[in-house]
Amino acid sequence: MTISSNSRPDGQEGTTSVRALLRRDGPGLLGISAATIAVVLGTYGIGLAGGASLRGATLGALAAACVWIALTAGVFAARGDDWLGALLRGGITADASGVALLVLWLSSPSLTLLSAVKIYCTLLAMALLGVAAARVPRTSPSRYVAALLVAVVMTALLATPFWTGGLLKLSGEGIRETVVRWAVFANPFYCITAEIAERTGFVWHEAPLMYGLTRIGDYAAPPPPPWYAAAWRWAVAALILSLGRILLDRISRNRRLPGPRTRAWAS
Repeated sequence: MTISSNSRPDGQEGTTSVRALLRRDGPGLLGISAATIAVVLGTYGIGLAGGASLRGATLGALAAACVWIALTAGVFAARGDDWLGALLRGGITADASGVALLVLWLSSPSLTLLSAVKIYCTLLAMALLGVAAARVPRTSPSRYVAALLVAVVMTALLATPFWTGGLLKLSGEGIRETVVRWAVFANPFYCITAEIAERTGFVWHEAPLMYGLTRIGDYAAPPPPPWYAAAWRWAVAALILSLGRILLDRISRNRRLPGPRTRAWAS
């Protein structure tokens, strides 16, 4: 069995057998999976060992999954030799987190199976954005730079409660609600906690720890985001970056094709 992949830097189509694919990416995928599960479930276990409630440990594990994917999905994808390798390496962070979510569902009353599936979709959208950003450049060093840049952006979006206060303070009355809405709806962790709020009773900006750290609730009442609010935004961003890379490949390929005059001169 063979899999078509864009394995060459100039965008030419190549073919990779499943066996060769496993030899090439298998060890890396196993390592990334193990590290991801260790981070998510390790955070959960450390929380319980430290005296946290099941709710607190679950929220901590979900936060760890978000931060881990934001920081690493693009970096792992940058190591991929082609689109398929990048997708496997970056996407496995979400898949391994999905395995951890099943463990959390079995051990914590904060999650239902449906909630776990919805959270997985959000994490997958995050991973896909990291993959797409890392594949935009054509050279390996540039891909790592892109991966680091998207990691910074993704982490900043996860941390909107901590830095949007300045924007809200400087903004006029007319746009404060828009700023608050984007600070909430584009934040994956907000959407995840909103999905399980009925079971956890946790609303991020209303948590006691957050009172002195965020101004989101001071200027406008943030609307409760639907679970998919951040997922579709991040997925659309990933699609735009992917289409941009495809367009760049076509432009580059067309420039290398000989024109009519060149072919006539060569003949």
